[in-house]
Amino acid sequence: MGTGKVMGKAMRISTTISADPVIQYADDGPAEVVTEFNSGTITNENNDLMASVVADLLGHTLLVVVIIAKADDNPPYCRVGWVESRILNNVRSYVGQVYMRVKYSPPGKDLQTKGQSITFTGATLNGTIMLNADREYERHKDFTTLNEAIAYIDKLLNVGGEIPELTVTTVPTNAATGVALDADVVATFSNVIDHGSAALFNATTYEPVEFSSSFDGTKKILTVSPTENLTASTKYLFVLTGVVDAYNQALEDKAITFTTGTGG
Repeated sequence: MGTGKVMGKAMRISTTISADPVIQYADDGPAEVVTEFNSGTITNENNDLMASVVADLLGHTLLVVVIIAKADDNPPYCRVGWVESRILNNVRSYVGQVYMRVKYSPPGKDLQTKGQSITFTGATLNGTIMLNADREYERHKDFTTLNEAIAYIDKLLNVGGEIPELTVTTVPTNAATGVALDADVVATFSNVIDHGSAALFNATTYEPVEFSSSFDGTKKILTVSPTENLTASTKYLFVLTGVVDAYNQALEDKAITFTTGTGG
């Protein structure tokens, strides 16, 4: 098992375990019955799946942000885990759950156009649960805090024992000058981003600047590309609001300014 990664926010997880009884007969009757794990299935439905994670789980090739699936791709064995939140007698607790050996299969797709109401869909992966070399198929433990539960599964999944702090750096940096008129604004986050908003304005008139934006395959690098060249010798304002990472941490709203060059 290599370095662990965040798969995404779970919308639904379903597991099915098959356990077959083994019966020992003596004196023409059953004397002992042992029920042993046989196999299992797991279905993960996430709000989104990063291209890099899908490529890793299914053994595909990732070329920039394009996934190339080949007939002879062999999905690797992996561990998969999550944190369950529970409330009993008005007391909240958390369960760290890890399945020790899973192999996922390529997902199917079921798409439809929007009808009278909005339907939210996610990304679904189906896998097979197996025994590992120690004949274990799952581990779980109860905790009183979310951070303890995350630390438990992160250790088993080789992610790290603590929730990493959410930070961001930008290019151009704050107060930068002489920025090229055709430059993009690139925001690099320390963690995988779940959602948030970006905006670009003329810092003098506060007129919005039209742009297209995209994340890379890791969902950590946001590139904002103005649809037209920026105006020379002009101050601009770039704003990030409502940014939340895969650990449900919120980034404090961030604003930077930069000034373009003369364009000569």
